[in-house]
Amino acid sequence: MFCKRLLLLTFTMLISVWVTAQSGKYFKAEAMFKAGGYSQAAVLYKEAYDRSVNNNELKAEILFKMGNCYRLISNPKKAANTYKKAIRKKYPDPIVYLYYGDALLQLAEYETAKEAYDKFSSLRPDDKKGQKGLKACELAELWSQNPSGYLVDNVRPWNTKYSEFSPSYANSEVDGNDKNMVVFTSSRENATGKKVSNVTGEKFTDIFFVELNKGTNKWSKPAQFNKNFNSEYDDGSTSFSSKGDYIYFTRCLMKRKGKLGCSIYSAKKEEDEWDMPTKIKLGSDSTVIAHPSISPDGLTMFFTADLPGGFGKKDIWKVTRASSSGDWSKPENLGSKVNTYGNEMYPYIRDNKEFYFSSDGHEGMGGLDIFRAKLIDKEYLIENMRYPMNSSFDDFGVIIEKNKEKGYFTSNRSGGRGSDDIWSFYLPPVRIAINGIILDVDTEEPLEGARVRIIGDDGSKLDHKTSESGTFRFAIKRNTQYVIIASRDNYLKGNAKVSTMGLTGSKTFETNITMKSYEKPIEIPNILYDFGKWDLRSESTKELDKLIEILKENDNLIIELGAHTDSRGNDDTNNELSKKRAVSVVEYLIKQGVSKERLRSKGYGSTEPKEIGKNLAKQYPFLLVGSKLTDEYINKLPNAAQQEIAHQANRRTEFRVISTGFISKKK
Repeated sequence: MFCKRLLLLTFTMLISVWVTAQSGKYFKAEAMFKAGGYSQAAVLYKEAYDRSVNNNELKAEILFKMGNCYRLISNPKKAANTYKKAIRKKYPDPIVYLYYGDALLQLAEYETAKEAYDKFSSLRPDDKKGQKGLKACELAELWSQNPSGYLVDNVRPWNTKYSEFSPSYANSEVDGNDKNMVVFTSSRENATGKKVSNVTGEKFTDIFFVELNKGTNKWSKPAQFNKNFNSEYDDGSTSFSSKGDYIYFTRCLMKRKGKLGCSIYSAKKEEDEWDMPTKIKLGSDSTVIAHPSISPDGLTMFFTADLPGGFGKKDIWKVTRASSSGDWSKPENLGSKVNTYGNEMYPYIRDNKEFYFSSDGHEGMGGLDIFRAKLIDKEYLIENMRYPMNSSFDDFGVIIEKNKEKGYFTSNRSGGRGSDDIWSFYLPPVRIAINGIILDVDTEEPLEGARVRIIGDDGSKLDHKTSESGTFRFAIKRNTQYVIIASRDNYLKGNAKVSTMGLTGSKTFETNITMKSYEKPIEIPNILYDFGKWDLRSESTKELDKLIEILKENDNLIIELGAHTDSRGNDDTNNELSKKRAVSVVEYLIKQGVSKERLRSKGYGSTEPKEIGKNLAKQYPFLLVGSKLTDEYINKLPNAAQQEIAHQANRRTEFRVISTGFISKKK
């Protein structure tokens, strides 16, 4: 729950601020809310609402404030229902639409959320939060449909119906970097103390741990970490030195009245015993200073704070020191690239160039999202970790194993056991491959012995020869564009393209490539002329441009362009006409940049009737495959329409390969 995030930031208010000078449930609810007791305040507002029978204006105000309580303890379902009632009661402040939209976003009711954000933006056009909400709806829908590749799972044995959050590794360099102890924060029943927090409605939090048994590879049951660190107040959000001999954690105290800030404490372990923790002085007692994360070298600590000079509600700050026993420097804000007008919390330093944090101010899916910050040229580049690590709920408190893409984080998303749960995440190895078959385009039979070559835009090259089944397979990489080229004797080259740009998960591309044999002449379709003319009509150039591409891909070929007429008319006229038509095709190709040394032209007149192939027979079933369209064959067709089709098939332009030995001057 969101308040629980702030739990270690603001929950240390003594909610025994029952203002006796004021009477009535409403005033008690107001005092409780002001003191930060949102869970208890919601109960009091409900009682006040039930008593305000005939006052709709007061009812609307109470509903809005009750909704705020549910919002701050991250109960979006109750928050949405209560804000909706406040809107029906005509609560006047447009902010109710923004909060209503936020609650609906967490419930993944995107269309209704968009309506609420649109309404807020229309009433407050200068406030960009409505547009930010609309963007969050878009991203939540988009990213949910296009997962990042991480696998997430609820760590059910560690979780209860209460809150478990903010895990950390207790011994990151012990036993060859094995992470065999995980420490986390919890408000479960066996936490120290008997009091219940009016902020959360749960017990005050303690520090717990689980340990991995290497023999059984099973985790122990959660137990309290150390009595020195668990008090009657809120304790949690730990960070350990790389050797596990120093602990840093948050403790939030409380007084009889009003608020008291949170501080970071530290302790050292000597001979397997922990010293008593001492407070690190980083700000005033009333300041929220929490969520420490110590760097691997122990010389830098990031933390969350509301110190003066920040950019929003809670910011991420850092302190440094010259040695592991030296004094910490003055706190330094990480700047506007990291911090926003909202909350930036729960930093986790992975190494000197990269850290993670949670934010509700950066562009995300709603609530707190987990972000990665990479230091590039002295500036942080911020990246949302996307779905499924993020959701429209609150996602925060991530930790990651060294040199691996696996670890744990906290979320109050659906599917858990309690309000906040610890979830595991893992990025499986991405395996991307191309499977395919090389086929003869006419027979549709697989081609054995074809050479398949794949070339990536990163310079990578792979080769394969097809087996009897004509198949090929390549393992390829992410973020690369590939061209696949198939070649075989007496065939035109075939090709395909595959891109893995932006691919985050495993995938196998299925790509079949067809190849055309040139042992026989190949017809160029749709080469058209006016009657008795040899000038190419404009619609003919489309197919000739395809031929140009074939010649580019098969740059060793020398071809003959042959034009054919039907048998009707004078032979001399047909021969001359076909010759000129072949020449016009060659001239067009030369104008388009094809070397004239690769081209020959020949007019065949009507001397070579067309042989009927499968494709022509499919188009015209009355034509028999393998037959030639001679005058004798055509004249036997039963009607003039079929005869005209046969004559038309004879009027064609073809190319045939006459040599494979062309070498360009460029080569």
